Amino acid sequence: MIDAAAVEVLTDGCSRGFTILCTVGDMALLASLASIAGTTGLVIAAGREPSPSVAWGAVRCDPALGIPVRSHVIDTAVVVETDALADVAEEVRRVLVPGGDVRVLLAGTVDAEAVLRGAAIEPVRQQAGVLIGCGP
Repeated sequence: MIDAAAVEVLTDGCSRGFTILCTVGDMALLASLASIAGTTGLVIAAGREPSPSVAWGAVRCDPALGIPVRSHVIDTAVVVETDALADVAEEVRRVLVPGGDVRVLLAGTVDAEAVLRGAAIEPVRQQAGVLIGCGP
């Protein structure tokens, strides 16, 4: 379970009508994202075993290998730090709209700031265990 402060930071970059990609499999977070996006937005839960719900779309994939979404359609990406963050960040950059928002739930396994920079995503700040970045 993700603490309330981290959920607040993870959802802060989202808004009504946004298309949001989420690789964090936390049901409460996904429900919060869906509530914020509203009926005019879309939340896509992406992962090997994404949590299905009528409130969001679920896409079964390995985000490090490829996210089956067209390029430049995601307004905000909410991802969890893994050892494969470099590959996930490259895919996120591909699907992110120009200047889109990236939120990384940190686990302390990799240098997430360096990884985002390597994918041309600019780290902005860290808050409540979340790295906030801005896409190219």
